[in-house]
Amino acid sequence: MAKNNENNSQKNFNNINKSETKHENTSSSTSTDSSTQGQTDNTSSEIDINELMRQIGIINLSINTLYVIIISLLKNLDFNFWQRAKLIDQIQGTNYAENLVDKSDNPKVANTLGIYAAGVFLSINWVEYQRISSISKDEKEIKRAYHAFISSLLLFISNVISRYTFVL
Repeated sequence: MAKNNENNSQKNFNNINKSETKHENTSSSTSTDSSTQGQTDNTSSEIDINELMRQIGIINLSINTLYVIIISLLKNLDFNFWQRAKLIDQIQGTNYAENLVDKSDNPKVANTLGIYAAGVFLSINWVEYQRISSISKDEKEIKRAYHAFISSLLLFISNVISRYTFVL
């Protein structure tokens, strides 16, 4: 266990050293002029900040979309409780479910929310696939982005197909 932690610490240290070296390489300039050096430093840090801002935007959009999915799940849960109350009324010969609010539209609303969420993730994965395939030479990374896009596409298609079960 101690060897494993020691190996992980060494790997983390190596990764930190690599990132520092990478940062030093991107911020260095062959020109000896100090104003040009300052401009190069600002440009490389702006690129890094822009990339970080792009990633934060994707994460924020994903979090908000997860909230939509949670609302969709709660709509389905509410519908199931309403259905259960109606069935218990039939079994017991009572009519307590008549006093409850009609929840028959909840599955349609939940499906619409699911289509929206799948569409958002499809859009995110499509943009990421395009970005990675245009800048990366690593086939494994491109393949992973492609598979993420295809899985989002299939999820979106399945939600759209299940929408028609409520129309009939």
